[in-house]
Amino acid sequence: MSRYWHHMMVAAAIIESPSGILLVENKRSWQDTTEWSLPAGILDPGETLIETAGREVSEETGLTVESWGGLAYVVHRIFADRKIQLGVHVFSAKSYSGEIELNDPDGIVVDACWADADRVRELMPSAAFHQPIGDWLEGPRSTRIYEYREVVGEPDELLSRSDLGADSGDV
Repeated sequence: MSRYWHHMMVAAAIIESPSGILLVENKRSWQDTTEWSLPAGILDPGETLIETAGREVSEETGLTVESWGGLAYVVHRIFADRKIQLGVHVFSAKSYSGEIELNDPDGIVVDACWADADRVRELMPSAAFHQPIGDWLEGPRSTRIYEYREVVGEPDELLSRSDLGADSGDV
């Protein structure tokens, strides 16, 4: 048995409008279903976290992030049964331009919507998705780190939540 697990790094973006937070619906071929998330993706070789977040917003929604407000939160997800550790760094968009246009080159994104906190909970039943977004929306807007253990067929287990204080500032 190997002591090494598979590690993945993801960057995501919180984009707000008066209608709520922008979510995208992703095809999950291995589950034959869809799942809602923030615009997000795995880092390409040599890419920074913020570059990845911006690229994914553009690819998945057609929007362009003009400026960033900083690191909103980090989620560390432990999938023990699959021996995967996933680190998700979520950045807040300060300003953006464009209109939503679904043209994902990976063919994963099938829909997008603006969602308030209640709708986020409805579309994203996993606590590892909706809890950090809800905390961020309800404020105060400070950078946090969340760690969850996830086992197939069981509710997410929140292992820790740390508040790092004031937001991380402009990026």
